[in-house]
Amino acid sequence: MKKIFVPLILAMSCQLAFAGDSSSVEKSSTQASSKSPQEMTPEERLEKFKKENDIRISAIKQYYMERGLSEGRVLMFQARKKDLLALKPYLDKIYDTSHLYLENGKLQPPVVLKGEDLFEIQPTGQSYKESQVRYQLAAPERYVTSQLNWETYLISDDDLEYNGPAPESFLSPRNENEKFVANQYYEIGVKEGANQVELELGYRVKSLTTLIKGMYYFYNAYPRGLLSMPKTVKTYIPVSGNQTQLTLATEENSIVDPAKFELDPNNYMAIVGSPVTNNKPSVRNER
Repeated sequence: MKKIFVPLILAMSCQLAFAGDSSSVEKSSTQASSKSPQEMTPEERLEKFKKENDIRISAIKQYYMERGLSEGRVLMFQARKKDLLALKPYLDKIYDTSHLYLENGKLQPPVVLKGEDLFEIQPTGQSYKESQVRYQLAAPERYVTSQLNWETYLISDDDLEYNGPAPESFLSPRNENEKFVANQYYEIGVKEGANQVELELGYRVKSLTTLIKGMYYFYNAYPRGLLSMPKTVKTYIPVSGNQTQLTLATEENSIVDPAKFELDPNNYMAIVGSPVTNNKPSVRNER
């Protein structure tokens, strides 16, 4: 029995000794880090300086990158707004939508997408479709507080405001190296912000054009009987409210039957079982 327990006792003793050594190492490390600069060795002071300097440089990079990004966006938006305003008389005519709205300009019509010469192959590869035209109801009609305006749609007031990090005096460069890093990352941020604006404006122009064309497609499809006109109802409420609020003579407008495609079987007939083309290849007899 004694022989069995001796290795176990030795192992436990080693573990306790190792734990004691580990705790002593951690304690000495903590004591070293809590030393004043006068108490540190030159190697310890150098290591501490490198660690603090790396953290500061990383903070400077991030701060000036974000600052440049925001300022670059604002500068580019300001420049593009100036360019667009120079074309305002021309753009007012292109993007005029006032005549497209219903109910005294309060009801925005549906947005319809149109595709032409479509070709689709089924995933199984057993059939395909060719369509001359396809309409799709992309967005329903809705009541709006203001009509679509190209100026605010392309560049809003928020785009012209700086929304980057607030000024931080402790991140101001203290030496030439920090100044170089700050300028470098600021310039990178400005360029990136300008590139973002160019991409966003391109997307906004495309989206605005699609919306307006979609409204025109709706008015093109409605007279041909392809789409129904949305039906609305007006309700008069003489008195409403509660013990703390009273409202008189309210008129409420609401959409009761949205626009939708109308398929008239008399005008659009499906042909089932049309003649099949003979796809048998011609064979030439060779002797």
